[in-house]
Amino acid sequence: MNTLDISNYSRALDPWQVAAIRDMGVSKVIVQAVDPPAAYPPGVTAQQLAELAAGGIGTEAYVYLWFEEDVSTIHSRLDLLAGSSVRRVWLDVEDGEGSTQFTADDCLNKIGDAVSAIAARGFEVGIYTAAWFWGDWLGTEFSYLPLWAAQYDGIPYPGVFNPFGGWSQCEIKQYRGTTQLVIPNVDLNQSRGAPEAPRERMLALLHSAVIAENAGDLRDLGQRDKEVLDDLAEAANAPW
Repeated sequence: MNTLDISNYSRALDPWQVAAIRDMGVSKVIVQAVDPPAAYPPGVTAQQLAELAAGGIGTEAYVYLWFEEDVSTIHSRLDLLAGSSVRRVWLDVEDGEGSTQFTADDCLNKIGDAVSAIAARGFEVGIYTAAWFWGDWLGTEFSYLPLWAAQYDGIPYPGVFNPFGGWSQCEIKQYRGTTQLVIPNVDLNQSRGAPEAPRERMLALLHSAVIAENAGDLRDLGQRDKEVLDDLAEAANAPW
């Protein structure tokens, strides 16, 4: 776990909470940009971003896409990022209830408008979604963008990923949903670019091997993991 994501349900942050997650090895937190209605916990986007920055934690943001809303709502949420160091914004695409009101083409147009709105504000854009939602019906049009994938298998390794939507890999893997840490109501993620612990790496590769063997096709592992599997016997005898 090197990345968390939080929302208004995580509430305002205190310095000791930021210090605690930093000590856990968290180097990045993805904050929801949201100003919810009165019936929900109040929005604390700016406070969370400021506290994380003060504590030396890198930040990104995400905005939820409700298909029935106008793209102007995306701009209003992006306004909450003013004055922060956020450079990448993830578009959260998982509105299952809203999607039933529209065709696939309608939803793709909504996604395209939201992506354009984020990019027009000078942010890098990525897509957050899951195979259960995206499936085949939304196609591969947006596979050129980085993917933050929700795949709740408990394995903190982005290399263990079930491809969909034209994505062959994910930039960030959300491997466990709502979890209570020193910050309440967080999701656990692993971003690429940070070394996995030997034990986590080995378990992830073994998981891949089991999947591939059951499928009868070792090509599912990919060349890089085939090479690493050659060293598993040695790794198994190494101290953890």
